[in-house]
Amino acid sequence: MVYFQANADSPVFPNLRGLLSKTAGLVDVLAGVLKPLAAKVRIAFVYGSIASGSEQSDSDIDLMLVGTLTPVELALPLRRARELLGREINPTVYTPAEFRKKQAAKFTASPSRSSSTPISSDFVVLDEYASMAPEAWTEVLRPALSDKLGRALFIGTPKGLNHFHDLYQNAQTQSDWQTFRYTTEQGGNVPAQELEVACGRLSVNQTRSGRLRV
Repeated sequence: MVYFQANADSPVFPNLRGLLSKTAGLVDVLAGVLKPLAAKVRIAFVYGSIASGSEQSDSDIDLMLVGTLTPVELALPLRRARELLGREINPTVYTPAEFRKKQAAKFTASPSRSSSTPISSDFVVLDEYASMAPEAWTEVLRPALSDKLGRALFIGTPKGLNHFHDLYQNAQTQSDWQTFRYTTEQGGNVPAQELEVACGRLSVNQTRSGRLRV
C-alpha cells in the first residue's frame, strides 16, 4: 500500500490547503472554532445551499446552533471561521425550547411558509451518534424529517449500553429499518500492521467483542 502526503514546502500548498478548508474541510473548521463553546452547544449543523451542494461563489454558510449561546460568545469564533473559509457565516441560534417550538410549528404552518419557519430535510446523517445527546434525534432532527418522510443514517462506534445501543437493538425489530455492523478491519482504511498494534493496546474484552468496530 502506498501513501501520499502534500509537500508543505510547495508554493501552491497554501492555496490547496485553503481550497480544501473552504470545501471539504468546512465542517472541521466550524467544529474547531466552536470547540471552546462545546458545553453550551446542544446541536450544530450546516444547512441551506452549502449543505445541499448548490452554493455559489458568494453563498453564505447557514449555520444552525441550538444551545445556550450568546451573540457575544459567538462573535470571535465565527470571525475566525470567516477568515479561514472566506465566506460570510449566517448563524441562527435557538435555545432547545425555542427550537422545539419552531419544529412543532411546522405542523400548523400555512403552505406559504416564510424563511423564518422551521427547516425540513430529506436525509440526515448522525455521525458518532453515541457521542451525541439523544435529544439531537428525538427533539430536533426527527421532527425535521416528518413532513417529507425523510431518511436518516446513524454512524458510530459502540460505547456501552447507551442510546445508540438501544436504537440499534430496536431497529432490528422494525421492518422499515436496516442495520449494519463493520469492523475497522473490514473497512480496509487502516493498515493491517497499525490495526494489530492498536488491538494490542485494547483489553481482552474489547478485542473479543469485535476488534475496533465502526
